[in-house]
Amino acid sequence: MSNFSWVYFSNKMLNFGVLVAACTYLSKKYIIPLIKKSMHEREQQHLALEQEAVKLRLQKNALEDAIDQKKIYARQLLIKVQQWKNVREERATLRQQEQKKFEDRSVDYLKKRADGVCQEFLKREVTPRILTETREKVTNFFGDRKNHRDYLDASVSFFKKRIVRG
Repeated sequence: MSNFSWVYFSNKMLNFGVLVAACTYLSKKYIIPLIKKSMHEREQQHLALEQEAVKLRLQKNALEDAIDQKKIYARQLLIKVQQWKNVREERATLRQQEQKKFEDRSVDYLKKRADGVCQEFLKREVTPRILTETREKVTNFFGDRKNHRDYLDASVSFFKKRIVRG
């Protein structure tokens, strides 16, 4: 311990004090403001990210609501499309039924018309020919007997009247 010197020790302590004071000064002047600035920037960045997260959450909720509304609208449209298809099918069925009724009425009318035409043809063409042929055959068969001829004339006139009346 003989080498111990108070001057040397106080010089070392003074140097250490100056070094601590210099470090304190430099840290207060440069390092602490830099750290505060960095912390403030990170805090601002964090707040901006939180605000953006809130905004994105709101947008997400709005989009989910819009998607739900579109799904509901799509379901409603599908229901309407199905209703329209059903109505169209019913109308097509009704049209087919009406067409069938029209065709049936037309066929009935044509049958009646054809029946009337056939009856008219029979009255005008076939019946007189048959009556003439029958008269000739009966006259040939019975000969020229007066009572048979009178009976034949009465029968033919009766049939002619009946045919004319319908």
